[in-house]
Amino acid sequence: MTRKNIYSLVSLIILCVSMINSAYANLMIAPQRIVLEERERSASVNLINTANKRTTYRLHWVQKKQSSNGQYIDLPANSNEVPNASSMLRFSPRQVTLAPGEKQTVRIAVRRHKNMAHGEYRSHLLFQALPNEDEETANAKGAKIKINLLLGFAIPVIIRQGKLSGTAKVSSVEITKTIQQGKAFYGALITLNRSGPHTTYGTLKVLWKPGLGSRYEQVAILNNVALYPERSLIQYQAGLKDFKPNNGYLKVIYEGRKEYEGKTFDSLETQLNSSRITTTKLD
Repeated sequence: MTRKNIYSLVSLIILCVSMINSAYANLMIAPQRIVLEERERSASVNLINTANKRTTYRLHWVQKKQSSNGQYIDLPANSNEVPNASSMLRFSPRQVTLAPGEKQTVRIAVRRHKNMAHGEYRSHLLFQALPNEDEETANAKGAKIKINLLLGFAIPVIIRQGKLSGTAKVSSVEITKTIQQGKAFYGALITLNRSGPHTTYGTLKVLWKPGLGSRYEQVAILNNVALYPERSLIQYQAGLKDFKPNNGYLKVIYEGRKEYEGKTFDSLETQLNSSRITTTKLD
């Protein structure tokens, strides 16, 4: 591949990434997570087009599972790795066209199966942006490449059966150091263990203090931390703000939110030794 072709390919990749980032900023979705408890029969999602052009979104169900680092992995539509909720759910409308600043409410109804097992059933509602027109760019030979990306945003919709029961434990925390372009970035690698039939949901906080007589200060926070039933162990990486690798004490707290509001799942306090920090160079 010639250098000119490489530059053209890199430009195309940058353009695609830019389009994806722009698209994510163009649709406001609230809430971004829906849980239907045993007595609940419906829910709604509010959409707002924050772009400066009219956009059409097609809605449909997809299946996803959680990876070991908290991200989503796409599953085949007929997968049974995660108990499927879509067969019990109906939504309307199935396609929306929004002018700039326009709002739309999507209504979701649930009809539960008989004799459902205790636990959770989950599907993701995908809002797929349809292209208004083909984007064009030129490749190295002067030919036209049509970019017709179907960008989407998915939110989990959970049908919960049985009394809420989910627990989580902070099993370990390690400090990491990443060196990139001569700069050092510190993070906390947090390992969590989950048990019970239901998802846990909350906030992870990382606190630090230099000595036993000092007060803890918050150096990192991760919101919307969900641990789904398909995973018993998961790791999250939290960037540490204004952190210096001094000896001291770290404390990690996993606090409940939403249906777990007011509950502290677990906390872990450990003594930090700066000589035990794991270092990775990206230069």
